[in-house]
Amino acid sequence: MSDENIKREQLIQFLQDNHKIIMWIMLAVVIYLSLNIRYANLDNLKDISNGKYIAADLDAFLFYRYGEYILEHGTHPVNDAMRFYPYGEPWDMLIYHQGFPYFLAYLYKFVHLFNNSVTYDFIYVIYPAITLGLTLLVFFLLVQSVFGTFTGLIATAALGFSPSYLFRTMVGVADHDAIGMFMLILSIYFYILALKQENKWFSVLFGFITGISTVFMVAVWPGSGNFLYLILGGTTLAQIALNMFHEKDYFSYTTWFLTFIIGLEWLDLINISQLMGSTTTEMIVIAFGTGTVYYLLFEKDLLKKADYLKTKLPSGITALLLAIVLGVVLISAIEGPFFLTKKAQGLYVDMVQPWGKTRWQLTVAEQHQPYVVDWYGQMGKYYVIFFLIGSIYLFYELVKPMGHHLKKLQNYYLNTGTLTALYAAFIFCFTYSRYSSDSTFNGINTLSIWMYLGSLVIFIIAILSIYLYVYYQNKHEFYEATKQLNKIYLLIFVWFFFMLIGARGAIRLVFNFTPITALLFGYFAVRLFELSYSLKEQYYKIPAMLVIAFFILSPVAIAGTKGVLVQYFESSREQAKYTGTPYNQQWQLGMEWVRKNTPTDAVFAHWWDYGYWVQTGGGRATVTDGGNEHGWWNYQIGRYLLTGQNETQALEVLAAHNATNFLIVSEEIGKYTAFSSIGGDENYDRYSWVNPFTLNPAKTQETRNSTVYLYEGQYPLDDDFQYNGKFFPKMASGIGGIFVPLGEIKMQEGNETVKRTIVLQPKAGLVNNLGQRTDVPIECIFIDGQFVKFQEPGLKGCFRIIPSINGDKQNMVGAGLYVSEEGVKALWTNLYLFDQKNPDFPTPSFELAYDDSDKVPLLLYNGRLIGPMRIWKVNYPKDFTLDEKKRRLYVGFEYENPAVTKV
Repeated sequence: MSDENIKREQLIQFLQDNHKIIMWIMLAVVIYLSLNIRYANLDNLKDISNGKYIAADLDAFLFYRYGEYILEHGTHPVNDAMRFYPYGEPWDMLIYHQGFPYFLAYLYKFVHLFNNSVTYDFIYVIYPAITLGLTLLVFFLLVQSVFGTFTGLIATAALGFSPSYLFRTMVGVADHDAIGMFMLILSIYFYILALKQENKWFSVLFGFITGISTVFMVAVWPGSGNFLYLILGGTTLAQIALNMFHEKDYFSYTTWFLTFIIGLEWLDLINISQLMGSTTTEMIVIAFGTGTVYYLLFEKDLLKKADYLKTKLPSGITALLLAIVLGVVLISAIEGPFFLTKKAQGLYVDMVQPWGKTRWQLTVAEQHQPYVVDWYGQMGKYYVIFFLIGSIYLFYELVKPMGHHLKKLQNYYLNTGTLTALYAAFIFCFTYSRYSSDSTFNGINTLSIWMYLGSLVIFIIAILSIYLYVYYQNKHEFYEATKQLNKIYLLIFVWFFFMLIGARGAIRLVFNFTPITALLFGYFAVRLFELSYSLKEQYYKIPAMLVIAFFILSPVAIAGTKGVLVQYFESSREQAKYTGTPYNQQWQLGMEWVRKNTPTDAVFAHWWDYGYWVQTGGGRATVTDGGNEHGWWNYQIGRYLLTGQNETQALEVLAAHNATNFLIVSEEIGKYTAFSSIGGDENYDRYSWVNPFTLNPAKTQETRNSTVYLYEGQYPLDDDFQYNGKFFPKMASGIGGIFVPLGEIKMQEGNETVKRTIVLQPKAGLVNNLGQRTDVPIECIFIDGQFVKFQEPGLKGCFRIIPSINGDKQNMVGAGLYVSEEGVKALWTNLYLFDQKNPDFPTPSFELAYDDSDKVPLLLYNGRLIGPMRIWKVNYPKDFTLDEKKRRLYVGFEYENPAVTKV
């Protein structure tokens, strides 16, 4: 044997002898690199006003304050007086927050035992990365236990490097998502171990451990509990329907079910009546009831009719039908005879439009429904296609053991290939029914809905038909065939299916979708590699293996793209380095001013987004915040304050809530569509927006009496408009450009006659729905701090000139903001955009107390609008009164007119 062969044999032997050590080293490298990405932005998270670490996420500020309170007082606040003033927020109402602040506090205490120099704010910001390390370890163990070590490593790397799993596990994003997903994956892992046990009592033990894990998961984030309920409840129902549910499965599921129900009852996080309050909790109750019926009828043969019943219907179907009948009778007695109709309607809405049921939900970006092309943007086109094909191949592996029994039926069309083709057609139709907003399959038209729900219905009917056909053709082969199905694979499919629905329903749930996609990606990548390795001819084997390896790991671009894992790592690393905090230096300095210059009992009013920053950073109470507990209050802020059409309307709302200060920042310009929508009546009467226009110097025109500057942009009309007999319908007509003429006039100054430049009345290039342009006068312009009105009638909006900076070029009149008539009548524009200088909109009760315009002036900076933070002190007039009826209305919780919430 040559030296080369000897060395190769020695290397192979070394790898075989030390494969476990090598595995753990590789896993450690993956986890290290994943954590290294997450820590890249740590230096961006310092508050310049006090030197403390700060969050990179809005909600995390609330959790920081609660954790800090628990550390100082040893317990939580009974009522948080900083929120929803004047009532506050009772702790009992904080079901989504109760456990997480305690976790943060006790995590700090634990670390502090080993390093007493560590600070709470530091532990608070690095917690997501700590949790991610544990998540990757458990995820690896989960995948390894099902598919093997190599698959576990590839899937763990895909999860750790994935851009779609990055933000909510980064340093600073101290929300409950990271710990919630860790506990979800841990719970699924323990349940898989329960399913794998041959011994009944070991199965019970792991069911109990899963229950304890579930209690902790729900305590820190109930939202993750909803996913687990669907996964375990759905898996159990599928096991029963497929006659795969045996005594040890019943014991493990029942142990899990009772353990976490008792635990949540003990923690006062859920009660029995709430179990039937949503589809997710109903799923586990139905599964428990069906499982009990199945166990008693077929496992224990309580009625001594098991053999007989098995000859009439599949045992799983019998148990399911009996459980449904008993459940319907019971629930009908409690909720009335029409609950099934209501439930079906609710389920349809949840499937088609899960998060877009109110105006508020439609204004929250993370709750928008994504398209498949959005998944491509976050995860990569080839990755998405890869994990979808991976799910198809896993389905094939699931049904493959049934092939021998199906052949005995001597039906040419009935085989594992047919079943796999049905699933493949379903999964692609189901997924791609919401491809993009401008495609035939946009997710909202009739064809898309039919493709989405129709593919699901057809798949269920087809599988059920095949299921019953096999049963009635040969009952013995039917029961033998279903015994071959893999319970763990079934759980993986249920996990994938429900997460697919979730990720289709809301952008933020793509994060929750990522782990199962990473699992399927790793699974299919390794199976392809194994299939390539199994090829007999070297001519095909080596190229096939290289293609798969390059697709996953290539550090150099081949055919214009690097390996998926390499792309993920580089993309996430670059994204992480530049991720800072939305609580930027403007906010840090502004809240420092609030802490030092306002009374400790001051109450701030503003749009809801900023509540946690004012409470935590400024230490002051607010009327609204990101909890959005009282939609009626958001409506008031939107309608009577921000878009209020006179000072009196605003003062009434402010007085009812004892507000002392009013805050506006430049984000309100972009959020105008949101709060004017939420604050509109049932016909959206306040709905409007402010769009920027930019000066095009190349199109400046010289006339005999003036120089005309063209500002280019787009502004769809927010209301119908008529001018000189021409009709311009809203949304279908708009402004394409604004012409601002500057003229010269002669003025007498002392004994001299001098020329002065003045602004003449601007005009808008208005284009109707037929593409016809008409130049229409604009009745107002705001320039150089002056509010100028003109006499010639036209558009009753106003054009504000602002500076622009583009690269190293600055122009003091380089951009402008068009404010429609709706906007000119709104309080926020008159305070913020028009500097309280509109003579038709006096605001003497609002005293400007803080303004950082000297540091952050209102301007267009490289295409992005920035502007000052302004805080007004509210000086209520001496003769101002608010009658008790209005006060009770404003501080109540019910909408005066519920129709204003409808989309």
